[in-house]
Amino acid sequence: MIKSCPYCGSNKGFIQISRNESTEIKGKSISYKAIHYECNECHGIFDTPEQMDANLCSARKEFGGLK
Repeated sequence: MIKSCPYCGSNKGFIQISRNESTEIKGKSISYKAIHYECNECHGIFDTPEQMDANLCSARKEFGGLK
């Protein structure tokens, strides 16, 4: 559970957003869908540890390294 925004400290709420991102894995450019939270107060975008794991798995899946 998110208690406050890591940027502004607000606890006025967050929305879950998804966006297309890209990274490079072993020299290959990979596009994947990533999930983040956006603060309703400062609009800072951040990830929970669970989101970081899920986003990494999404990138690896697109690369073909994870089934």
